[in-house]
Amino acid sequence: MNRVALIALALAATTTAASAHDYGRRERIDDRQAEQAWRIRQHRLNGDLTWLEKQKLLGEEAKIRRMEAYAKRDGYISKREYREINEALNEAGRDIRRESHDRQVAWWRHMFWYR
Repeated sequence: MNRVALIALALAATTTAASAHDYGRRERIDDRQAEQAWRIRQHRLNGDLTWLEKQKLLGEEAKIRRMEAYAKRDGYISKREYREINEALNEAGRDIRRESHDRQVAWWRHMFWYR
């Protein structure tokens, strides 16, 4: 009887541990956020982004960080939560590209634009 209880407890513990594992989702999200923050920084330094565009993009990144923090509140990120965060990251990536490739540039870049 005691052995059966131990086996049941071990099975429950391994099932719980397996379901709590997020299969590297946190790392993938963190890597993409770091890469997108780098892209924003580079485009601003190049003058491809105005100050206002940069602020908008950083606000979008902050929203994604809040989504991730909310998803991690129970200790792991589920598949559904990962899909939602991933879609937000995809949209942010598209916004970075769109804003950095429009015709608006930083004010100081106008000084060198026509030389």
